[in-house]
Amino acid sequence: MMATFRRTRRADLTPSASGGQGPRAPTREEVDAELAQTQQKLAAILREKEEKERERAGLEKRGAARWNFRPARQEMVQHLTRGLGLLEEAEFSARRDAEQMSKALLICAAR
Repeated sequence: MMATFRRTRRADLTPSASGGQGPRAPTREEVDAELAQTQQKLAAILREKEEKERERAGLEKRGAARWNFRPARQEMVQHLTRGLGLLEEAEFSARRDAEQMSKALLICAAR
């Protein structure tokens, strides 16, 4: 059970001019209970802060990795495209050479 009490001002702790009693001062146990509750809240907030900082650091790391991945990916695509172009040129050259050899063989066979 949580002890709750309203914060009091010094003027609230003195008896009023009419002789009546003002609100009472919190007891030591109430102050200790509020202190313990506040310390628990602070500890929870600090744990949450650390968790959020770890999460942020992880997101920043992934973002940096993604940022570094894009140029590398573009470079890889450029190299693959260039490689495909070279292979197509080599294929065209090999077909041309094969056709020339085939024509040469036909000419030799015809003689």
